[in-house]
Amino acid sequence: MILAGILLLVLNLCPVSANLNKISPGDIVFLGENGLDLTDITNIPTQIAWYAPCTEVDSSFFREDTNNDVSSNDIPPPTGYFSSGYCDKNREPDHILDIPEPENFFVSPDLFIGHAGDFFLWDGSQKGELAFKVREPYLALKVYDTTTKRIITDEPIPRGHIVNFIINTNLGAVFNRNGYTDDEAPINLMIEGPRNSIFRGEVSGLDTASLSLHNLPVDETDGDKKWYWVGVGTDHSNPSKTDGWNTGALFSDCDFVYNLGEYSVWAESHLNDMMDYYTTYDGTTYAGKTVSGVKKFNLVKGDESDYNQCITRKDEQQAKFRKLSEWTGEGIPPPTGTTN
Repeated sequence: MILAGILLLVLNLCPVSANLNKISPGDIVFLGENGLDLTDITNIPTQIAWYAPCTEVDSSFFREDTNNDVSSNDIPPPTGYFSSGYCDKNREPDHILDIPEPENFFVSPDLFIGHAGDFFLWDGSQKGELAFKVREPYLALKVYDTTTKRIITDEPIPRGHIVNFIINTNLGAVFNRNGYTDDEAPINLMIEGPRNSIFRGEVSGLDTASLSLHNLPVDETDGDKKWYWVGVGTDHSNPSKTDGWNTGALFSDCDFVYNLGEYSVWAESHLNDMMDYYTTYDGTTYAGKTVSGVKKFNLVKGDESDYNQCITRKDEQQAKFRKLSEWTGEGIPPPTGTTN
């Protein structure tokens, strides 16, 4: 593929979306999300409550037993929560938090970590409706060589091969938020190459097309499910056999777009600024959470037939130009069949 001009390395800044921060009852939210609008859940300051996972049973299930001996009939002793997994459905919450500003809520990792799951409205004495569900984000990336149909791990890739990426995440839950559109998809790919080149906006595909690295609508990929950056169908569960990152792309002057050397690739999500607020203890980004681990590979010399053909065409064009310049007058050759 020949590019007609200089490939722009575009930084697409992603502001907080007015749709992705609007939370409805029962929506999934992620640790570190900031500026959430909970006014569809509550319009006034209130509290929310979390209950440790257990099997809820009616209080009549619990027997009065001062010895707390459960060996004879496997009935747990009369307390509100049991390590055996039984609990009284009328028990007190295990974790209560304040919502002082429903229109501007922060899913603080300090307050919510270790308490993933359902949070209910709480009036101080009774459990109300489900407010939202808290999850810890995860984000993982693999490099896939479409040409060889292999996942690449610390291996060289010959220039000219078509490269794809596999993304695994649970951030696809945001698709269920009211007003969501794919233009607001929360995952971006980043590629850093030799000579401090950083590709943030797009890379070369096949047939003169460019492929976006931004706002990737990655489905939830639980278990063995995969999402391919350039995939087949609406779920991208299989890789395209005919398209992907063309590492052998050429500029119009026949120079290679992508230099040989080491490349680093990663995925990241700035969903409601959570990449800035859900960090490690020293403030660095949280690998595997809001940013994937970095995958590296060396782009090495490969099949250069496209390059050679480009040079041949370029030489032929230059030869034609030199021949035309030899004509006298205004540089326009006379009509065919005439003589000077």
